[in-house]
Amino acid sequence: MGTVFHRKFRYIRGQQDGEIYVNSDCTSRSVCSNNQLIVEESYHCSDDATCDVRDGIRRCYCIDGYEGDGVNCTREVVPKDCQELYVDGSSDGVYTIYPDGWPSGIQVYCEMESNVGGWIVFQRRSTAAVDFYRDWSEYKNGFGNPSQDNWLGNKYIYSITNQKTYQLRIDLRNSRSSPYYALYSSFSISDESDKYRLSIGSFSGTVG
Repeated sequence: MGTVFHRKFRYIRGQQDGEIYVNSDCTSRSVCSNNQLIVEESYHCSDDATCDVRDGIRRCYCIDGYEGDGVNCTREVVPKDCQELYVDGSSDGVYTIYPDGWPSGIQVYCEMESNVGGWIVFQRRSTAAVDFYRDWSEYKNGFGNPSQDNWLGNKYIYSITNQKTYQLRIDLRNSRSSPYYALYSSFSISDESDKYRLSIGSFSGTVG
């Protein structure tokens, strides 16, 4: 069955044709036409919208991460990881990605220009500037700067690695600055209730 509109008419003075009026809880929208107010009783906000006044206009507005007219809201097409940005031709840098469960997004450093590209850097430890002797809560929530030494945060790593299948690459340099790497065919961690248990696949690389 299609959408049913119940229309009512009421005489009003001094209003412009085409002006739209929404009541205080966004359950009714009215349009001025020929000095009559046509009320559309079926107006209501999407589950992904909120009733608000912005720039003097009250209506339904889609929440962050969604787009539309407030009555109908759809998830914006946003990157879930660095691989999706890499496909679009992005270069190395800090980006906001939107993994499952994080509609407001999280900031990560994406390595695009080496080792094929599309890597999410969840740990960088190159100097003593950032202290890595931290407690459970700090490793859960993350610390440091994504563009410098940092730990992304276990709660974010869990969400990211459980939405697709990912590889893990660890790049190291010894005291003579010689590079080594370890590559694992799959990588994920479990949630906090399972103490962020690590799962990795088969190994290849030059570390040994």
